[in-house]
Amino acid sequence: MGLPGRLLCVLALPGVSTVGCSDAATLGIAPLVATVSSWDQEAEVRVPLGGVQLCENTTNCTVTYTSGLGVIQVPAGQEISYTLEKEGYASYLYADIVPPDGSQPTFVMLTDELLAKQHARVMSPYPLEGKGEIAIELHPPFAGATFNLVDATGKAYYVDEEPSWNADLTATTSLGRGGFVEVSAGVFQIELGGTARDCVPRLAWPGDVENSIKVPVLAGYRTFATVLCTVGP
Repeated sequence: MGLPGRLLCVLALPGVSTVGCSDAATLGIAPLVATVSSWDQEAEVRVPLGGVQLCENTTNCTVTYTSGLGVIQVPAGQEISYTLEKEGYASYLYADIVPPDGSQPTFVMLTDELLAKQHARVMSPYPLEGKGEIAIELHPPFAGATFNLVDATGKAYYVDEEPSWNADLTATTSLGRGGFVEVSAGVFQIELGGTARDCVPRLAWPGDVENSIKVPVLAGYRTFATVLCTVGP
């Protein structure tokens, strides 16, 4: 969802670098207005997460407020990536293409403790020990979709109804989630199959073939991708 044009002009938060509308248009940049939360397992609710470092690169960074809000200016209309980091939580990597009027993504960060338990369920080490991982979420969620990691090795899993990672599953459950652990650094394509049709990236880069996406992987980071699909017959 893009930001109203007027908001690009008036947006001014303490410690956040902003530019005017005409300047942004000239420079080809746009505001990335991120809202970051953690997940409270007991209450099963999202909790705003402050103190998260949001970076498009090592020099284009901000830190989220207690409300979970953080804003950076990023190149518009091209493939970019950015990271979310906070002590005690998994480090996240996202691929995106931000429209000229900006975007307002929401993110949920999982704790190291929770990720360690999920990795144990698929017999994979955590912390990531020199490799990365990819997590994929379908919108809307549905069962029967498959994820194929092209030109890379990685241990596949899908999320069962518990919800828990399950390396024995061969397709998504109704939660529509899965991914790969122990993936080397690089940029890789993921092809979607099974019941997945007409898939396009939501937080990912377009793939080279129909029904595919591309994502970057960095050692020590959890690449999180979301995909918009329809369910096939």
